[in-house]
Amino acid sequence: MTLPVDVSLVSSVVAILLMALQPGAQQQATVATVPVEQAKPNTAVEFSPQWHVGDRWVVETRTRHLQSRMEQPGDPTHVVRWGFHVAGTDTIDQTPCWRVEVSPSAAAVPHAGGQPPGHQQLSSRLWVSQRTYCLVRVESKLPSRGGQVITTVETYTPLEGVTSPVFGPLTVLPLDVPAFSRTGEKQVAGFAYTKRSGAAAVKGAAEPAFAFEVAQEVMPLTADAVKALADGPFVKDADLAANSAVKVVIRGPGRVVEQVWRRDQPWPIHAANGSTDARLVEVTRSAMPPAD
Repeated sequence: MTLPVDVSLVSSVVAILLMALQPGAQQQATVATVPVEQAKPNTAVEFSPQWHVGDRWVVETRTRHLQSRMEQPGDPTHVVRWGFHVAGTDTIDQTPCWRVEVSPSAAAVPHAGGQPPGHQQLSSRLWVSQRTYCLVRVESKLPSRGGQVITTVETYTPLEGVTSPVFGPLTVLPLDVPAFSRTGEKQVAGFAYTKRSGAAAVKGAAEPAFAFEVAQEVMPLTADAVKALADGPFVKDADLAANSAVKVVIRGPGRVVEQVWRRDQPWPIHAANGSTDARLVEVTRSAMPPAD
């Protein structure tokens, strides 16, 4: 959804979030060359995360100023830690979903002095299918320069009933979710989903939906390949065994997202979209429900 915001050069996370919604703000990610097996095009990830109400994790993002992304690595970078919390369950368009609350837990702004103004007002809420872990809806609240809060809502529906990767609405807070495989789902030559925005995202019939075609590649990773792509606490531990991690590349109109997923983690341990790099830094699991 395009918001009527000023896209002049600014140095706050708030401005970056607003500018990330502008057409052309997304830039193509650079795909690293690592020793991996042959990519499997238009393939779903063979495992899916396992969430429970009460699960929490923290993702650290590093976003460079729009005006300096083509410059030297030492240019100003915003660093924000986002807390994710599986707060409950809801039903969206007859789909039972996990409801995940996302808000900044800490922030640092190298070269800029102090925290970005208004960063504590930024938040998102996402709904993810409990069955397929497909992204169903994202609601984001963004503070404007006038002090008001802008709310954006997008609802996503895979076409033909097939699970699809979905691009989230923001680049500074990566909420992109790949397609995870489900037993019995038919194989497809490609993926597609529709997006409804604003009131149409909630009511479902107020506005026409827009369709997007996307491609997804999945590559099994060796432990050395994971270390070449990512860093952080979930790269170095002893549980990084063979066949426990994959690299996912999602491609769509004007966007490329890379992710590294581990079989035993709730969120990608690394993600990059050309403007923001993200890494998983902390996971706290809730008590597991008793077995039947």
